[in-house]
Amino acid sequence: MRTKKYIIAIIPIFAFSIAFAADWNITEDETITATKTYDNVNYEASATVTAGKNIALNVNQNLTVGEGVDAAFSTEYCLFLNASDGTATLSGAGQDVSSFTFTGYHFSSKRGAAPYGCQVMTIKDITYDYNGIYGVNGLSTNGGYLRAGKLVLDAATVNLNEGVLAIYRDSTDLPGSDPSIVLQNASKLIIGTVPAQINTREGSITSEQKVMSLSGGSLFEVKADTFAMSNFSISADSSAVKVNSLTSLGNVSLTNSTFEVNGTAGSSSSTLLTLSGTNIISGEGSFSFKTNDSSIGSTNTYLTASTFNGSLICNNAGAMIYVGVDDKGVESKVQYFGGFQFNSGAVEARGASIIGSESNRNNFNLHSSSTASYIGTGVQIYAVSSRINKGYIDGSIDVNGVTQTGNGWDYALSFGVYSTQSSRPSVKASIELGKNASVNVAPSDATSYFALYGDIVSNAGTGKLVSNANAPLTIYDSTVLTLNSTDAFAVGGAATQAESTFNIYTDAKAKIVVNADNNIGKISLGNINSMLTLDVSAGNVLTVGSIVNADNSPTSVVLGEILKGDFIISDMAQYLADYSSQDRIYFLDEEGSKRILGTNLYIEELESASGAYTIYTAIPEPAELAAIFGALALMFAFRRRK
Repeated sequence: MRTKKYIIAIIPIFAFSIAFAADWNITEDETITATKTYDNVNYEASATVTAGKNIALNVNQNLTVGEGVDAAFSTEYCLFLNASDGTATLSGAGQDVSSFTFTGYHFSSKRGAAPYGCQVMTIKDITYDYNGIYGVNGLSTNGGYLRAGKLVLDAATVNLNEGVLAIYRDSTDLPGSDPSIVLQNASKLIIGTVPAQINTREGSITSEQKVMSLSGGSLFEVKADTFAMSNFSISADSSAVKVNSLTSLGNVSLTNSTFEVNGTAGSSSSTLLTLSGTNIISGEGSFSFKTNDSSIGSTNTYLTASTFNGSLICNNAGAMIYVGVDDKGVESKVQYFGGFQFNSGAVEARGASIIGSESNRNNFNLHSSSTASYIGTGVQIYAVSSRINKGYIDGSIDVNGVTQTGNGWDYALSFGVYSTQSSRPSVKASIELGKNASVNVAPSDATSYFALYGDIVSNAGTGKLVSNANAPLTIYDSTVLTLNSTDAFAVGGAATQAESTFNIYTDAKAKIVVNADNNIGKISLGNINSMLTLDVSAGNVLTVGSIVNADNSPTSVVLGEILKGDFIISDMAQYLADYSSQDRIYFLDEEGSKRILGTNLYIEELESASGAYTIYTAIPEPAELAAIFGALALMFAFRRRK
C-alpha cells in the first residue's frame, strides 16, 4: 500500500505555497480533489490518477513509471514538473516497457517570469501520450499545451495526439543558444492526425534556440494534414523526418538522414542550410526551400520527392546530388523547380525527371571539371542558360535566354567555358552526348552562343542538337569535337547540319574527329591565326560545303591521313581547281607544314565541272588496293550469279 501525504494549503492558480512535500508511490487508481504537491511521484503499478477542474499536480523533482507499468493522469487542469534548475524528468524503464498517458490542459515544466518562460523538461526511457484539452472549457481541438522552455526526449517516444507543443523561453529563463527541442538516442516525436502546431511565447528567443535537433536514429513524424512549425528549424543527424505537412518551416540541415514528404514541407522562408553525409529527401509530396547559398558539404543526397521548389548552390567537390533516383538505384520522376549553381560537385538526374518547365526556368550550371555529372535518358532540363563542364548527357536541354556574360564570353548553352580575360579562368569540358541526347538553344538575345570548349563527343541522333540564329555554334581553342553519329547538329538557325555553319573562334586551334558520315554546310575560322584539324576515319565520308575565314584572310586546315573519297568539299571550285596558284586555303600536315600536291596532298574533282572535290593525303598501299579490287570482284561475281 502507498503512504498518503497531506498538503496543508490549497494552491491558487499559478501561485504555489508549499508547506512541505514528500514522495507519492502509486499502486492503484486514485482521485485527488485538491491540488497536490510532491517531491517525487512514482507509479509502481499500472494506475490512473484523476483530478477535476482547477486541480493540479505539482512534482518538484521527478515523475517515474516502473517497468511493465502503464500509468495515466487525467485532469481538467495541469501537471507541473517544478524543478527550479530544470532537472525534473518524466522517466520510465524503457520505451517498450513503461508508458504514461496525460489527458488535460498543461503538462508543463516550471513556469518562469514574464513572458512566461519555462525550464527544461526531460522525457526519458518511456512512451508518453499527450491528449490536450482546454481546462475548464472542456475538450477543445488544439486546446492543451505540452509546454517547456526546452524539451528533451532521451530514448523516449512522445505521441502528441491532440494539442500544442509549446516552447516558452527567453534569455532570463534559459540563456544560451542550444536547440529548444532535442530528440536523441532513437527518440520519437509523433504528431497525430489532429491538426497541431508548435507554439512559441518567444520573449528573446533566438534563431539558434528555435531549432528541433534530432540525433542517434531519432524520428520526427507528422501524421496530421496540417502542422505549423512556427519557423522552427530542423537539424537531423543520422535521423529521420516523415511528414504529411509542415508549414512555416525554418532552415533544414541534414547529415546522414532522411526527410520523407507526403504532403508539403517548407515555405518561402525555409533554407536548405546544410547537407552532408548520405541523405534522402523522398515521398509523394512537395519540399520547398528558399533560394540561397546552401552549404553543401561532402554528401550523397538523393532527391526523390515528387516536387522540389528551390535552388542549390554547391562549392564542395565531394558533393553529389541525385535527382529522381534513390540510394538503391530505384528511379522516380521528380519535378524540380529551381536553379543549380554547382561550382564544384556534381548532379545525377534520372527517372525521366523534369528540371524547370517551359514557363519556369532558372540557370542550370555544373561548373566542376573534376566530378562528372549525369543527365539520364528521358530527363528534361528547361533553363535560362546552362553550362556543363564534365559528364554524360542522354536527356534533353532546352535554353531560351542569356544571363552568363562577361570576361570575353556570352553564351546560352556552353559545354566548357572559355574566357578571353585572365581575370576569369577558362574551364575545359569533358562531355559525352548519348544517342538519346537532344539540345535546343533558342535565346532571344542575338549576342549569345552555343559554345563548345574542351573534349566533346557526340553520339546524338540526326538533327537533335539545335540552335537558332541568335546562338551560332562556336568552337573555342583546343576543342576536340568527335562526331560518332551522322549530322547531329542543326545550328545557327539552319534546318540541317548540311546547311549549318561551324564557327572556329578567333585565334582558336580546334579539331573535328569524324567517325561517321557527316555533312557540314560551312566551317568558318575566326581569323588568320585560327586553325582547323580534320581527322576522318577510314570508310566514313565528311562532306563540307566550304571552309572560309571570317575576316577574309587565308585559311589553314590540318589533315591527318585521309583516304580518297573520305573528305569532300562541295563548293570551293574557285580555289581547289587551281590549288597551287591560290592563296585562300592551305592544307597542312600534322606538324603544321604545307602539304605538297602530288606528294602528300591530292585534290581531285569528283565529276567534271561538278565543283565538288575530294581531298586526301595518302594513296592506298598495294595490299589495300588488292583488297578493294578483290571486294569489287566478289561483288560482280555475286551479281552474275543472281
